[in-house]
Amino acid sequence: MKATIKDVAKYAGVSTATVSRMLNHTGTVSAQTQQRISEAIEALDFQLNSRAQIFKTGKTNAIAVVVPDISNPFFACVIHEIESVLNQHNYTLMIASTEETREREAQILRYISKGSADGVILASAFQDYQDLKPFIPGDIPVVFFDRKLRNCPHDTVTESDTPAIRKAIKGLTEKGHRRIGCIAGLPWLSTTADRVLAYRTSLDTAGIGPDESLIFYASSMHDDGYAFARQLDEAGCTAILIVSNSMTRGCLSYLLEHGKQPGKDMIVAGYHNPDFLNIDMIRIQMPYQDLGRKAGEFVLERLQDPELPVRQIELTAPLL
Repeated sequence: MKATIKDVAKYAGVSTATVSRMLNHTGTVSAQTQQRISEAIEALDFQLNSRAQIFKTGKTNAIAVVVPDISNPFFACVIHEIESVLNQHNYTLMIASTEETREREAQILRYISKGSADGVILASAFQDYQDLKPFIPGDIPVVFFDRKLRNCPHDTVTESDTPAIRKAIKGLTEKGHRRIGCIAGLPWLSTTADRVLAYRTSLDTAGIGPDESLIFYASSMHDDGYAFARQLDEAGCTAILIVSNSMTRGCLSYLLEHGKQPGKDMIVAGYHNPDFLNIDMIRIQMPYQDLGRKAGEFVLERLQDPELPVRQIELTAPLL
């Protein structure tokens, strides 16, 4: 026979109401009592009936994190930080990847709307919130991160790498580089627009002016970084700005496979990844730790108080 909540209460020497308060997070339980209950749960191999729990409380104790590409190290690091925050409050993480498609994102949000999560943390592929609104769950907190949506009425945590890009381009032009290519993300994303604008204005400030033929828009995948690095190399570029981890890896793969030394034969300015530590390149450090922690905190705070004012913060990405 499976252990019941009554068995746990008897083993721990407390009431079933006390066990329920701890499991459902509906009241205060002393640290000493929590320890006894936890020991009882482990000793009895107690498994909470999740279906009954949801039916009784209306809560899943799960938060859905929806990202464009789970294989991208940036999003993997952000998810890790979100999870570290949610774990402290006994929330489980559900992770979904949209592959940067709006159709897939809408499908995932429709599923979440059926009651599979208590909140959503989302890096959206949409431009305008009004287009996304029909798919947003109406009764749970939603926190947006990394990308900005027009007309968005929800908490948002983003980062600005404009100062870092300007500093990187300024350093390159001062060293005599004139053909500096740019491998950007999808053109409709706010992050892409901000980064390309910083690239263009930096070249204007240096008196060079951007060459539009040296700007490539891509899906932020490895293969795009590889393919466009080849084209920029063949176009005579001596430096390349790349706006995602995955495409930076693709660019470096192209250079190394073709006997070109990063930092010497081609200067690469891209987003920092531990895999790149032994490569000579200009690194932009995305604040993924603060980004993930703040997104996790926002959704928890919104669960506690749905009437909080909308918060929109922007973190700064430094140049290493």
